[in-house]
Amino acid sequence: MRIPYFAVRLAALALVAACSHPAPSTTPAPQTGAAAQAAASGTYDLGGDWTVQINRPNGDMVNGSLSLVPAGDGWTGNLSLDGANRPYHVRSARVQGNHVVMTVETPDGDARIEGTMRSFTQFEGLMSGRNNDGRLFLSRR
Repeated sequence: MRIPYFAVRLAALALVAACSHPAPSTTPAPQTGAAAQAAASGTYDLGGDWTVQINRPNGDMVNGSLSLVPAGDGWTGNLSLDGANRPYHVRSARVQGNHVVMTVETPDGDARIEGTMRSFTQFEGLMSGRNNDGRLFLSRR
């Protein structure tokens, strides 16, 4: 059985067309606002609004928000968690390199948040304190 010339040519054109598309870009989308300023300076800026997710050891997940503003050589602000009667005061938040430490005032005493900036918009760490344990994830809004 002979394959007609036009079928071979059509298949070759389809193959060339399929291979001629440029590779998708692996360049991340440009950052804006505080994230862009921090990226330009090479330092992490914790200021601004973050979404919060805490995974408790018992399997419960708690969502909320975190707002931080500059204060001295760090930041201060409020941590609001779903189901809480009021926001918790973030007394201090400091970053050194990509390591972050925060102290949060809760009704059960101070809670400590310690972890790592994964990018200018992502944080992952642990929250520890009496009745306040869990794995914490922050994403910049």
